[in-house]
Amino acid sequence: MSIRRDTLSVLRSIRPDVLGALLVATIGVDLLDLAAPPNDDIGVSDVIAVIIRVVIVFSASYAVQRQLAGGAQPFRPTIAMARFAVLQLLLLAGYGLATKLGVIFQGTGEVPLATQWLFGFLALAFYALFTIRLLAWNAALAMGEPFSTLSEIWRRQAGHLGAIGGAYIALILPVTAIHLAMTLVSLRIVMTANLRLALALVDGLFQALELGLACALGVVAWRIATAIEAGPPPR
Repeated sequence: MSIRRDTLSVLRSIRPDVLGALLVATIGVDLLDLAAPPNDDIGVSDVIAVIIRVVIVFSASYAVQRQLAGGAQPFRPTIAMARFAVLQLLLLAGYGLATKLGVIFQGTGEVPLATQWLFGFLALAFYALFTIRLLAWNAALAMGEPFSTLSEIWRRQAGHLGAIGGAYIALILPVTAIHLAMTLVSLRIVMTANLRLALALVDGLFQALELGLACALGVVAWRIATAIEAGPPPR
């Protein structure tokens, strides 16, 4: 079994409506984030806007994860979505910590853009590989499995972590590197409004690809852990 081949096969089975929702979420959020000029002043409205953006991306992530895993009605709010959201919030907190550590290790003062990208990418890559077993949890929770099953899914991945991690490195980390580079460029370099909008559009596409690949790899890892025969989900 080739985990990379199976991951791409699962991703290709995404439904047009689910793909559309994913693209609207990632491109829309990126247009809001990247098209606006950087602003150090954070108010209540900014916090509310961040919460709304997180909810939008989480909802799209759940729909993609559930549909790729073979679940019905991926847009319907259920207890499975609530469990999925709990795990995503924990992962988001860890993501924020990893990003902060990358900033700490790169040093203080005026840091070159390339240095900022390198330390940021290394921090995100380490965090992704450190939490690689949780990809299968994403698929399991999206399919409605209770939290009580997660320990068994964790244990059954033990002999496959190298292959799963290798697939992540080969398929997802290159997309992560490009996505991070475009995000940093938008924050550090002054550019025209049209150029910022174009960058936001392209970056949104890469973010959608990154998320879709992660969901597809999660499905493959979940199938391995639960001995479900590989194959595309029903449409």
